[in-house]
Amino acid sequence: MEEDGFEEQAAMLCPRCHDHILHMNLLPDERPCWKITCHDDGTASLHPSVWRKKDCGVHFWLRRGRVHWT
Repeated sequence: MEEDGFEEQAAMLCPRCHDHILHMNLLPDERPCWKITCHDDGTASLHPSVWRKKDCGVHFWLRRGRVHWT
């Protein structure tokens, strides 16, 4: 999502339970915060890992559009 020229958050369907939308904050002055890297091949990576500590407890890295389980 982008507002005023700034990407504010990334969102994706949970890769484990498929019924939650995960929202990752991209604004560096708010915590927690992720950094998104868009690659030339159209894929994206997130840093750090995504860890949902409630509900399904999913924990993974998103690297070049692929989920890597921890």
